[in-house]
Amino acid sequence: MNNPLVVVALLLAVGAAGVAGYAATREPAAGGDVDARLLAVEDQLSRVEAELGALRAASRPPPSLMGLSPTAEDPAVGAAQRAAAEAAAAATQEPLVIEEGAKAEALRELVNEAVEKKAAQMRAMREKKPSLDSFAAVLELDEAQREKVARDVVASQQEIRTLLEIPAEDGTVFLDELVDILAGGIAQPGSGKERGAALFGRLMSEKVPGTDETYAAQAEAVKARLRTSFQRDFSTTQYATFEAWRMDPTEIKDIPGSPWKDLEGRVLERARALGAKLPGDDGPK
Repeated sequence: MNNPLVVVALLLAVGAAGVAGYAATREPAAGGDVDARLLAVEDQLSRVEAELGALRAASRPPPSLMGLSPTAEDPAVGAAQRAAAEAAAAATQEPLVIEEGAKAEALRELVNEAVEKKAAQMRAMREKKPSLDSFAAVLELDEAQREKVARDVVASQQEIRTLLEIPAEDGTVFLDELVDILAGGIAQPGSGKERGAALFGRLMSEKVPGTDETYAAQAEAVKARLRTSFQRDFSTTQYATFEAWRMDPTEIKDIPGSPWKDLEGRVLERARALGAKLPGDDGPK
């Protein structure tokens, strides 16, 4: 995220996560767990891919995964068949006997399952502000990794919040300004665009008092450190998936101890003061 405007937009989006309690009354629940059998298939898929690489290197035209016609005389094809059979057997935990006519079908099923899993992963990655549960599921984090992510994200969120609480040269507290803009957007949807644009500009251009860096630059430095922590703690595949997600890691939500939780209350109370009627309100205050 080298574009300063994107940096600041995401910074404000972190604050927007503070109204998650309000929005949650209108949002669908996250998806379910990944099929355990498919996880076993994934463990074997790399072996199949290696054998398929040998097939592609052969002099004949590359075979179609969905229309492969194996021949017993081709040792590379035979190896791919055996790997597919082993993967399917591991997935079902049942003895698997592959007859000649079922060899291509076994490989097709293996690939289809992998494609289905990838499609589910991509659907989950459309959400750019995922819950911790969803984030951990998509990246297949173990419990230790999940706990480390939670600690690091909360610490980074706190750094950004502290940054926004540092008064500007004219005394403006940007966190208070952000609360007001978010509350105004709830009370009068669509309002506050000019104030939001002005806040973007100030965060990009004004330096944190006593430093040579802007608020936006310091916020991006916090996020860069968090990404570096992820890269250190994740496997190569996990981090590649995270990068492909193209999301702001400080926007992961539903983490116990998040400093944005009490900000949610401030936003909602300010919205009520501006005339908003929120879910659960009995009537005018």
